[in-house]
Amino acid sequence: MANDVRFGKFRFDRDAGVLYRQAELVQVPPRALAVLDCLIAGRGDVVTKEQILGAAWPDSFVAEDSLTHAISVLRGALGDDPKKPEFIQTVPRRGYRFVATLPAEGREVPSDAGDKKKRAALPLLAAAVIAAVAMLWTGWTGDDVSAPESGYERIRRLALAVEVAEGTDFDVSAVRAALAERIESHTGLAVVVADDAAGPTLSVMFERVGDRVQIAARVRGGADDRRWWGQDWNLPIGLYRDDDFATSLVSRLQFLLDVVHADSAVRGSTNIDAMIMAVHGADLLLGAAQQDLLLFLEAAADLRRAFELDPNFTRARAGEIAVVIEAEEWRNLTPQEFEDAANYIARALETDPDDPVVHIAAALLAKLRGDYAGWAAELDETLTLAPSLFWIYMSRAELEHEMGQDEVALTTATRGVAHDPYLPSMLGRLIDVQLWLGDSDAAEETLDTLAAIDVTEDGKGGYWSGRSRFRILVARGDVVTAEAELLALRRVWGNAQWIHLMEADFYEKQGNAEAADAARARLESLRRE
Repeated sequence: MANDVRFGKFRFDRDAGVLYRQAELVQVPPRALAVLDCLIAGRGDVVTKEQILGAAWPDSFVAEDSLTHAISVLRGALGDDPKKPEFIQTVPRRGYRFVATLPAEGREVPSDAGDKKKRAALPLLAAAVIAAVAMLWTGWTGDDVSAPESGYERIRRLALAVEVAEGTDFDVSAVRAALAERIESHTGLAVVVADDAAGPTLSVMFERVGDRVQIAARVRGGADDRRWWGQDWNLPIGLYRDDDFATSLVSRLQFLLDVVHADSAVRGSTNIDAMIMAVHGADLLLGAAQQDLLLFLEAAADLRRAFELDPNFTRARAGEIAVVIEAEEWRNLTPQEFEDAANYIARALETDPDDPVVHIAAALLAKLRGDYAGWAAELDETLTLAPSLFWIYMSRAELEHEMGQDEVALTTATRGVAHDPYLPSMLGRLIDVQLWLGDSDAAEETLDTLAAIDVTEDGKGGYWSGRSRFRILVARGDVVTAEAELLALRRVWGNAQWIHLMEADFYEKQGNAEAADAARARLESLRRE
């Protein structure tokens, strides 16, 4: 087979690792192109997941989620429908098959490790060079042929700047290398040096404070250099690892990217203000994972505003509906408002079937209705479209618990922690599962890690560590200490809805109706305010 492989409207230069649609360059991350190369080499035969992982990631151990994401990226770039594939067909429990017509002769799927390295190295290297030289920042709108008809266009590259505060001893080059590798392989963005680039910039600042390291990550962009996204970490030095931090940062960055735009086949918005408003709303959702009602409501308001700015921005409206359900604010909707929301999601599933945010909202609606099959199906679809979304693992573990599959839930929660080792909510869900299994000792071990990372800027313990500590005490039957912990948490977190919900549930189970009613009254007062 010639090194230039043509199929449909596409031409793939296998040695250079470059994909074209007719004469136009299609931006695809190097790892995804290595997967494409491996599939093409199979010439219509099934290529197992193990073969693909060995060829595209020859020097690394990676989970299947990385392959799932790469396949999703390829399908988006090729405009391929997984339900009616023209190019890449999923073979359940086995692997994938390239089904487009190819020239008569071809190469074999690599079976030897040395061949894998040779085959993967050249496309990856060439693609990296091309990415650095040829991937130009195109803004949010434009005429690139790979953009969908709406005119919306993805972020193509990200400038990266890593800095350390004075007196902080960190190997900047090692951190930058870990971040660049994760960003390129998991998000599809090309990483360039900040000083050499215009366009969006990710700046990461490290500062050592006592025995902890405080990290601030910010993405800024646009003509007015506006802040688009930001996350902070406050970690004990003993738990910090470059690779774990890179995994954590990319997981959270991917969450934002998946809310703003998933694969290129999904419609977004051409309205920059709508996009920024959606980013801000999604950013708040990571904070709202602390079950802070005020953050939930602010996130919902931002997503609603994004939809008002661009009524075609489906995922902004779907995101708002998801937030309203997750915050249990659906109870305040009129029956007609709830029906309108459900009908909107039903229509969105038809018009935007590849939008992960729409499937999240559909999953939550199914959960609300007690439709376990629908809940599971929508979570599976979301995982296919956006495998980096931490929320999927949290919700899946909860579903598996509801279905009496706590051992399976343990595997799911453990995978979620691997996606973001420093995300308190995932560690908190893992503790939930351990307690469901009756293993309070394992839960307490996990709590040690959680308590070390779930710390606010002013040194207070966070929601998930407080909630988990309380749940462990209750599981062990230590009601007196559990109540003292609950009162201490209310003094710190009185403005968060979760504390009042937890109080109401606790006192109701203890037969103290008066205290339970008082907790519910405090919650209603908070909601009215």
